Amino acid sequence: MEKLVKSIVSSDSKGVFVEPKSSMDDGTAVSNTAMYLKYLAVAKKESDNDKVIQWLINSRSGDGSWGSTRDTVDVIDAFVSHLQWKRAKDSNYELIINLNDKKLESFNFDSGTNMDQTSKKINITELKHNDYNVIGLDKSKHRPLFKDYLYYDITFKQYYSNNLAPKDEGLAISRSFYSLNDPDSKNPLSSATMGNIVRVRFEVVVPKERKHLTIEDYIPAGMEIVDIGLATERNYLRNMEKGVKNDYLYPDFKEMRDDRAFIYKESVQPGVYHFDYYVRAATIGVYNYLPSIVSESYNPSVFGKTGSSIFEIK
Repeated sequence: MEKLVKSIVSSDSKGVFVEPKSSMDDGTAVSNTAMYLKYLAVAKKESDNDKVIQWLINSRSGDGSWGSTRDTVDVIDAFVSHLQWKRAKDSNYELIINLNDKKLESFNFDSGTNMDQTSKKINITELKHNDYNVIGLDKSKHRPLFKDYLYYDITFKQYYSNNLAPKDEGLAISRSFYSLNDPDSKNPLSSATMGNIVRVRFEVVVPKERKHLTIEDYIPAGMEIVDIGLATERNYLRNMEKGVKNDYLYPDFKEMRDDRAFIYKESVQPGVYHFDYYVRAATIGVYNYLPSIVSESYNPSVFGKTGSSIFEIK
C-alpha cells in the first residue's frame, strides 16, 4: 500500500501533492492531496506531513478558501484528522509575535484557549518603506517533554492597480465592449454615453478538454447588466443573441447578478469560443474594469484572466 501511495505523490516548489490520474478524474490536486494527508494521519505516518500541509496552505485562493466548496471541505476534514492525531488541542505554550525584532503581541495557548482568536492593528508608519519587514513567531514556556505544535499562515490583501496584466494558466480569455452597431466586433469601445446599451464579448481559448468551466466578469461600477429575458428590454437584443455562430459558448447555467456575470459549462472541447451579454451605461464617471476570470470550478489552478482596464461613461 505504501509503495502504491508513493508512486502517485509528486513535489514542486510549494511542497508535496497528489495529481489527478487523468483529465477525466473528478478529483483535483487539492482534494487528492487532502486525502493523502488524511491517510498519513489515520496511518500515523510522519513522512511528508509538513510538506503536504505546506502545499495545501500555499494552494489557497485569495479569499482563504481552496477554490471550490468540495476542495475546501476535503482540506478542512484532513486538517482536523491531522490535528486530532497530533493532539494539537492539548498544546500549552506562550506565542510571542514580533515585527522587525519588536514585540507586537503575545498569546497563551492551552486546552481552553486553542480556539480563541486575537487581533492586532498597527499603523503603516511602523512598517519599513522600500525594505523587508520581518515577522517573527517565538514559542516560550512550552513543555520540554511534550511536542507543542505551532501551525501558522500569513496572508496579505492588496489593492488592484489600473494596469494588471493578463495571465494564462491553461486557459486564456479576452473581453471588450462593442457598440450594438458593430455586430462583427471590429471596434472595441473605451467609453460610452450614459443611457446607451453596449455589448460585452468574451473570447475563451480552451487548448484541451476542460470540465466544470466557469467565467466570472465583474462589470464597471457605473454599469448595470441588461436582462434580455425581461419584456421591458428591447426585442432586437434577443434577436441579436439568437443570431450567433457555431463558436458560441452555450452555457449550461448563467446568472446575471448586480455586479457581475457568471457563466458555467459542464464540459468544453478544445477550441476558441465566444459569449456575449449586454450592459447599460448608467452613471457618468471613470471606472476600473477588474479582470475577468475563466477557470475549472473543481481545479482552480487551471485558469486564465484578462488584464484590468479603465472605462468611461460620458
